[in-house]
Amino acid sequence: MREIQHTTAGNGRKHLPPAGKKWLLGLYDPLSKLFGVNKNRRKLIELARLQEGHKALDIGCGTGTLILNIKQRYPDIEIIGLDPDSHALALARWKAKKAGFQISLDKGFSDNLPYPDLNFDRVFSSFMLHHLDMEQNLATLREALRVLKLNGVMLLVDFDAQSHDAGKFVRHGRKAQRPSIIEEVIRTANVPKFERLFEKPTIFGTIGYYLIHKSPKNQ
Repeated sequence: MREIQHTTAGNGRKHLPPAGKKWLLGLYDPLSKLFGVNKNRRKLIELARLQEGHKALDIGCGTGTLILNIKQRYPDIEIIGLDPDSHALALARWKAKKAGFQISLDKGFSDNLPYPDLNFDRVFSSFMLHHLDMEQNLATLREALRVLKLNGVMLLVDFDAQSHDAGKFVRHGRKAQRPSIIEEVIRTANVPKFERLFEKPTIFGTIGYYLIHKSPKNQ
């Protein structure tokens, strides 16, 4: 079993750094590009149907790749990135400065968002939920729905084991015990309206794309 190195945020809470270890952070972006992760993030942006005046949040933003992709396509969109890893946020700031973008980045956890209710039109989550346990995932979804405006949408892409490949799915070195991990989390959170758009097989397992809608039933 591979040992995962966690680091400690300012409030004493541990978290998993991008790429699993602090010393691998510099390789995170090249590896993401090599293994097609960035292509999957760009697909998530297409599904978001962003419009002028929208306000968006990227939870678990890491080194800011998704945020910068959004700003390149929609420069007038206001977007905030949140992540518990100060080193990843520092790299995201450097990348934004190099690209000539001004972005807002906050240090924090997805299951305790430091934002008011009904604040965002879109919430993004890309390859982040599989780092969390069930309790944290449930809290993350509930927090995302809390900060979404009415008729807002949460868009997520993540590793999502299905019945045909559940035995291959690995979360922190442990094989998944049940298929359709993300859908199980969504249903357990009692989300009344969501869509599993499609899946994509990869060498690391199935990737699932989801839309979670904020409707009056979510109130």
